Amino acid sequence: MIVDFNNWIAAFLVVTMGVFGVTCNFLIIYMFKKEKADRSSFNLICVFRACINLYVLITMFLMCFLPTIVLGSPVWPPLLESIFIIFPNTFYLGNEYLTILVAANRFCALFFPIHYSRFFGFRPTLIIMIAIYGYRFFNLVITWIIYFNKGEEQGVDCFVFFSTDILTWMTTDDPACVLEDNILLVVGITFLIVFSLNIAIFTKIILFQRFNGQSGKQRSSNERRNIILFVQTVLQDSLYIIDLTFTFKLSALLNTRMWAFISGTFVWESLHAFDGFIMCLFNEKLSIIKHILRFYPSPRESEIARTTPSTTLARVE
Repeated sequence: MIVDFNNWIAAFLVVTMGVFGVTCNFLIIYMFKKEKADRSSFNLICVFRACINLYVLITMFLMCFLPTIVLGSPVWPPLLESIFIIFPNTFYLGNEYLTILVAANRFCALFFPIHYSRFFGFRPTLIIMIAIYGYRFFNLVITWIIYFNKGEEQGVDCFVFFSTDILTWMTTDDPACVLEDNILLVVGITFLIVFSLNIAIFTKIILFQRFNGQSGKQRSSNERRNIILFVQTVLQDSLYIIDLTFTFKLSALLNTRMWAFISGTFVWESLHAFDGFIMCLFNEKLSIIKHILRFYPSPRESEIARTTPSTTLARVE
């Protein structure tokens, strides 16, 4: 059991980022519930992400990691602690898959508007997201049944737990408990797909506005608005690359407890917190941001255009 000044710094950071993230993601859910007229497929995706972010921040970081950091020893039974950590890991990839859905949503809205409601309306989007998280849950069950059974076959109790020695989560230190996954490959492929779609979207937006005969002032305003849409997507997508870079690369730079905490725990928590913050930042219904981004179109305005010709840029969510 180790409790020192590093623990208190880590606890402060976890609480601060946790409260910040819970607040931001709760606001997204609250606005979706309050503003019934804005219940578009794009906002539905944001709400799903916000719900997962809330679950991860509350159950794993605030309920599981925080007490262990403060007390210097686990407060939950090993199996329950494993569940607290296992579920956020699988939902992590679920949210990563949603970045493809967002990019595909915008791509279809811009390039194939007449088919938008069929493939990316509210109900089809809901079905796709249920399928995504259903697949992740099924994959979780299969993976961890194999993981726990492999340990039992070799007489080892394999668990996932938060280590007070290095202030981050880990698996039981035994060859039988090595957890194999392809998360880096999945996230890398996902990022390339999303980046390619976003480049295509952004290119068409710019080309359309350059050759559509709009006045200079109107064209400048539209370019500014659509650039912000592009930046929003890139920012959210980049969070996962940053997190994995710290976890698998930068974590080896320093062999200290605090650096292990920052690269393995705090950056992961920050991902879910700032994901909610970015969604709040680009939600025009939040009054403070609305003054800053008053030129930014609401997702509802974008989706209304799904029955218009493909030259309508307003429908890019």
